[in-house]
Amino acid sequence: MRLFDRSGDYVLFLELFREAQRLVPIRCLAYCLMPNHFHLVLWPREDGEMSRFMFRFTTTHAKRWHMAHGTSGTGAVYQGRFKSFPVCPDDHFYCVCRYVERNPVRAALAERAGDWPWSSAAQRSRGRGTIFLSDWPIPRPSDWNELVDSAEPAEQIRRLRAALVRNAPFGPEPWRTQVARNLDVEKSIAVIGRPRKPKPGFLFSA
Repeated sequence: MRLFDRSGDYVLFLELFREAQRLVPIRCLAYCLMPNHFHLVLWPREDGEMSRFMFRFTTTHAKRWHMAHGTSGTGAVYQGRFKSFPVCPDDHFYCVCRYVERNPVRAALAERAGDWPWSSAAQRSRGRGTIFLSDWPIPRPSDWNELVDSAEPAEQIRRLRAALVRNAPFGPEPWRTQVARNLDVEKSIAVIGRPRKPKPGFLFSA
C-alpha cells in the first residue's frame, strides 16, 4: 500500500527522520523515498544503534502518519521488522548506493535520479536538505551522477536483491563468509552462491 500520497507525507518523513537523528545520531549515507517504500544506507557506530534508531523513528512516524491521515486505531503502518544487510565498503557499497538512488529512474518516476526530490541524490545536487548526510567510507566517484543515471547490469541487481531478501552480507569472499560467521547468519549466504569478481557496481535497510 502507498506510504506517501502527497508531498506533505514525504516532508513529514524527512522531518521526523532528522529528529530521530538528533536523538540517535546514526550516519545516513544515502536514501530514497518511494510511493510505497523507502531505502536507507546507514552506517552505525556501534552494535544495536541501527535497531534503536529504526525503532524510535518508525514508531514516531507511524503515530504521526495516522494523525495526518485521520486513521488512528485502524492498524499498523509498518508490518514486520525492517530488512537489513551489511555491505562491504568497496565496489559493493557503490552498487548499493547506486541502486538506492536510481530507484525513481528505474520506476519511471523521474528521468534522472537528481530530479526526484525525496532522495539523497537530489539533496546533494541542491546542496541542502532536511536530514543529515554523512561522508562515505570511500570516495564518491567524480562521475557518480552519470553512473547513477545509467542502467545497472541485471546480474548485479539480482545479487543485491538476493542479499536483501536473505539479510545476507553483500561483498567479496572471504569478507562475506567472515561477516556471516560473525553475525551467525551463515545460512543466509548459501542461497546466493559464490559471487563473481566484483565489478563497479556498510548498511542498507528497507
